[in-house]
Amino acid sequence: MLAEDQGMVLGALAALLEIEGDISVVAKAANGREALQAVLTHKPDVFITDISHLGSDGYELMKRLAAKKVTYPILVVTGYTDPAFEIFCKKQYPKLKVTVIFKPFVAGDILKHLTALVRD
Repeated sequence: MLAEDQGMVLGALAALLEIEGDISVVAKAANGREALQAVLTHKPDVFITDISHLGSDGYELMKRLAAKKVTYPILVVTGYTDPAFEIFCKKQYPKLKVTVIFKPFVAGDILKHLTALVRD
């Protein structure tokens, strides 16, 4: 499941994941509202999202995911370079499995983190 409000980044992430034979994108969302609906509907193995979306932010999204008691890992790929976000999520929502990668990212880093998240 991918959520990203920048169409070019969403397309690049989807293409990267689709190149990998054992990874499939079950849904895409362009804003936080769509992301929450899609992630709850599809219950993905991993949820990849940005922190800020049109109409919402990562803090609100994490709050809602925690309230829904999601158990799948969340990989945040963001240009918002505040490392405190990951620390905040781990303290505020200890049951969420949140990992943060900052933009610009290297394709290999995304795949490495996804592999690690799915194995945990």
